[in-house]
Amino acid sequence: MVEKPAPPPVPLAKVIMTGTSSMLGIHRVLLEITEQEAGKAPVVHKPILREGEREGSIEVVSIDIEKGLVKIRNAGNETNITFEAPKITPSAPAVARHHQWATPSVWGRA
Repeated sequence: MVEKPAPPPVPLAKVIMTGTSSMLGIHRVLLEITEQEAGKAPVVHKPILREGEREGSIEVVSIDIEKGLVKIRNAGNETNITFEAPKITPSAPAVARHHQWATPSVWGRA
């Protein structure tokens, strides 16, 4: 008897918290959820969810607006998410410019 290999496990969805809201005392979280199945293109959802609501394999357990902390279940695994720190990319150095209109002589001072 030949055993069939087990199917590869489905990877957990990538979840990014993009914002929170607390209008009229109802806490909501803005998420960006990327789900990837083997051999398929990633699927991105951008739901706005309250505590207890679910989008696919993601369920919002709790929202702490003051701490910027959200507890979720990702395919049954509980985890906390927070805002990602912005990534600083190097940029070109600022160039000092001399503007004619900003010189004192333009303002009537010699």
